[in-house]
Amino acid sequence: MDSLFSFLAKFIGAPARVSAPFALAALVIYALRRACIELFVASDVLAYQILISAGVIGFCVCVVEGVRWGWAKLQRRCEARAVRKFHKREAMKNLEVRQPEFSAALRFLKANNMKRFSARANNELLCEMSKSFLLEIDDSLYSGNTYYEVPDCVWEAIDRIDSNLPLPKSPPWVDRV
Repeated sequence: MDSLFSFLAKFIGAPARVSAPFALAALVIYALRRACIELFVASDVLAYQILISAGVIGFCVCVVEGVRWGWAKLQRRCEARAVRKFHKREAMKNLEVRQPEFSAALRFLKANNMKRFSARANNELLCEMSKSFLLEIDDSLYSGNTYYEVPDCVWEAIDRIDSNLPLPKSPPWVDRV
């Protein structure tokens, strides 16, 4: 009996990939016994009860692991959504400040339909715009050139930038290194 309890104690702590076969085996044995197949009907009742108990516990462990996995995935998704929402809110606030360099760069990008573009990774203006959430760094290689992307919320709001300054002929970030 002690070995049974030690087995159950280890079994309850097992993850779903170990418990699922026990649950499936118990379900198959139960179905075969209910179908009145001679081999399973004539088997030992105590062994049958132990197997069914292990199967029920295994099923419960699978359900708990599934709920845990789903909850963790939901939390990651909610956190990512909160970060995106925060970035959008901060970008809109920073867009209202209307720094001349930022607005010139954004108007140049919109006029040339450059939502994603390549530039030097250590460019001062583009780094400041990235810190202000007006640009996103689109690749993680920070040596040499990198790709920047204008977020959708900023891209749609660029038209609302009313600046009396003329449209720049060349990219404003080129002369700022």
